Amino acid sequence: MNTEARENPLLRLSNDHEEVLEVLAKLKSDLTDVERKVEMGVLSRLKNICQYFEQPVNLHIRLEEEALFPILGQYLPREGGPIAVMLYEHSVYREFLKEFEETLLLLRRVPESMALRDRLLYIGRELVQLLTGHIHKEERILFVLANLNLTLSQKNEMLFQMERIQNAEVAI
Repeated sequence: MNTEARENPLLRLSNDHEEVLEVLAKLKSDLTDVERKVEMGVLSRLKNICQYFEQPVNLHIRLEEEALFPILGQYLPREGGPIAVMLYEHSVYREFLKEFEETLLLLRRVPESMALRDRLLYIGRELVQLLTGHIHKEERILFVLANLNLTLSQKNEMLFQMERIQNAEVAI
């Protein structure tokens, strides 16, 4: 992580988004491969993508929910505004990811199941669409509002909270 991203919490979150978009492109490609033919190699790649979602993406979400949203909530309503939409989408993401992982596990056991394959494709594509749209909303709306409203002191508090959360993750 470069110095500017270490000092600017919004840039740090934005950099995470770039990485997530790259993984989503791989997920989309792997889903196309699964649609053609279910093979263990592509199912293994999908398992690795799930592990990425379980760790870096879930950490990113914690950073937003525990460091950004409370501070930004001083300027924006938590009910019915952009923060509420982001929290709702985080919840939907968690449900999609859980269902995707469960379906992938079953498909690895029964690779000839077209019903499982179709379910995996559906959930995976929904996950790609949800996260892509979610990231664009954060980048174009939430982060713009944060940059306009947050003081340097609040950004520093956000950095402090992000470090606390990351250190707690490493300690686990």
